[in-house]
Amino acid sequence: MQVKRFDVSLEEDMLNAFDKLVLVNQFPNRSQAICFLIKSIIVT
Repeated sequence: MQVKRFDVSLEEDMLNAFDKLVLVNQFPNRSQAICFLIKSIIVT
């Protein structure tokens, strides 16, 4: 499957919270965390 890139803009406090989520769940990077969230919330 082809991967597409896009930008995400977040307020600093939200980005800090997201980075904590990445660390706690041991995602290798932010992209993997976003993919996980999309799959678990949007895709059924």
